[in-house]
Formats: sequence, C-alpha cells, structure tokens
Amino acid sequence: MPQTRVDDSRWPLVVFTAVGEQTEADFESYLADCDELLRRRQLHGTIFDARRAAPIAATLRKRQVQWLSRNDTMLRTYRVATALVMSTPLQLGVLRAILWMRPLPYPYCVESSLEAGRRYVCARLSERGCAAPPMFNWTAVGSGLGAAKPATQPRRNHPR
Repeated sequence: MPQTRVDDSRWPLVVFTAVGEQTEADFESYLADCDELLRRRQLHGTIFDARRAAPIAATLRKRQVQWLSRNDTMLRTYRVATALVMSTPLQLGVLRAILWMRPLPYPYCVESSLEAGRRYVCARLSERGCAAPPMFNWTAVGSGLGAAKPATQPRRNHPR
C-alpha cells in the first residue's frame, strides 16, 4: 500500500497525506497521482501533509526535482497553490534542498496545521474563481493513518 494517500473528494482541494518512510515505489505512486491530477486540466490546489512522514532520501528529492521540471508548464497552468504541512526542522531542510534545486512554479506556504493550510489554499482558489470546499472534519482526513501530532510555528513562503 502506498505511503502517500490522495484525497480528491473535496475537488478542487486535494489533500495528500504521507506517513513513514517512502520507498521508490511509494514515491513513484505519489508522482503518478500528481500526474493524474494534472491530466484533468482543471484548476486545483493541494495540501501535502507530511507531519507523520520521514524525510525523503536524496534519490527521491532528485526525482521530485525532475518531475517538477518536466511538469512546469502544466503546474503553472493548473496548480493554483500548495500548502506543505510539516512538523520537523529536518522536513523543512529537505524542502529547502528541493526548492534550491527547483523552485515551485506556483504559490505555496509552509504551515504547521491542516487548517492553516486549508485557509491558504482555499483563499488562492477563491482568488482564481474556484469554489472553495466547505469546512470539514480534519480528523477524517487520512483516516487509518494514525494520530497527527501538533507542529511548531507556521512559516510562509511566497512565489518569486
């Protein structure tokens, strides 16, 4: 079973939930889900909840950069924004390494809670004329994946 689950039931808001260590197969499955979202050719925003994920290995960071490069035009066109929900300095360091190699081609923020991420992405969706999904019970997101632990201070980044 993949270690990153996708929930697109609140389209155009999509929530990815990553848990534990990602194998190469897990990561390729995640990227295939990302490809599928882009094939829809519709505006959407994503939340990537990494609070319970181990930082990805260098080979997977390189693979992420390759995927971002290959999909740059589609991402600029259809990805409205992303919120990355993280809880450890190591996760933030891995993100910085990826962004150093390939900046994201859309607005993003780094948050410590799903709700803060939802607010950010829904505001960007609304700005682009997309219907933001209604409030919902975040405890149901990623059900069966274990309990989320609280994170630290949110950090915001803005597109260049």
